Amino acid sequence: MIGLGTKVASGGGTTELEMDNGQGYYDFAVDMSQTNENEYIVATTTCFKTINDGISFTPIGGYYGPFDIHPDIQDIKILPNGDTWIATDGGMNYSSDGFESKANHSVRTNGIIGSDFWGFDQGWNEDIVVGGRYHNGNTAIADFYNGKALSMGGAESPTGWVLHAKSRHVAFDDLGGGWILPSTAEGPIEGNFIFSKYPNMDEYGGRRSNLITHPVYNGTLYLGNGNDFWISNDYGQSYDLLYSFPGRVMYINVSYSNPNVLYADIDGYGLYRSEDGGRTWVLKPALTNSNHLGNYSKGKLFLPSLHIPKTYFTPVCKMVLGPMILERYLNPLMVEILGRTGLKISILI
Repeated sequence: MIGLGTKVASGGGTTELEMDNGQGYYDFAVDMSQTNENEYIVATTTCFKTINDGISFTPIGGYYGPFDIHPDIQDIKILPNGDTWIATDGGMNYSSDGFESKANHSVRTNGIIGSDFWGFDQGWNEDIVVGGRYHNGNTAIADFYNGKALSMGGAESPTGWVLHAKSRHVAFDDLGGGWILPSTAEGPIEGNFIFSKYPNMDEYGGRRSNLITHPVYNGTLYLGNGNDFWISNDYGQSYDLLYSFPGRVMYINVSYSNPNVLYADIDGYGLYRSEDGGRTWVLKPALTNSNHLGNYSKGKLFLPSLHIPKTYFTPVCKMVLGPMILERYLNPLMVEILGRTGLKISILI
């Protein structure tokens, strides 16, 4: 900013500009008026405007300011006629007078419907999807919202969990407990409830654990937090510690035919099995290791001697592997199927 009239302190700041670096490697944007050399807009997580060559700055929007601008600004374009466009994590903002009047400002996101889900969970009795979206907070989508999605707030957490047995009950770790969603997309939130613990959510959701419900007792929940395996018998209000593993608890699942049988993927160790409802666990190295392969095989699941015709490969895989594998959304998992003819098929999930 040196040369634009702004005094830069030794630490890189300025007394006239409140803007901090934010995600400066990612967000920083600046543009100048093409008709007034003393007017320009600069932004990282919040936009600031000067009309006196940096003697003073006024916040426009972002984390604060009068205009509804999403934090994290990527680009700014000021056109010769004064039309100004600001691109953010939340879409596009347009002003016909350089963000002077709110009446001349509009958010241009109509028709932009894509979302990058860092967190994700799906309902059971109701068709509800929740999740934390990349830089865009949390959302809830339901078939009874008629194509609309709720903006729940939050920021960048890979969060979002659905309580299967209670209508429209969801939880987000960055929104402070549980939420009862409205019955329509236009309706208000119907209440809150206590939800006191959340699964591991590592690396912005790239390595994410899960919340599972007991197949018989729908108020009983299981999750992995840190290295610990927890159980709740009151829909997540309180939890009791069942077991501590040597590594972080990743994906977990429970048998529907025998709920005393559970599986847990433990970071750096492999797959564990419990036959007493999670009180004791046994490492099952045969499921994730092979004597005739090297270290590259660690973390793979081998299913030998499966004769699967090519035409039926996908549906049979879904039947054999089940939701524990095919719905897994943490560490990539390599599944290798060795056919009777010696054909080896590998799929990366």
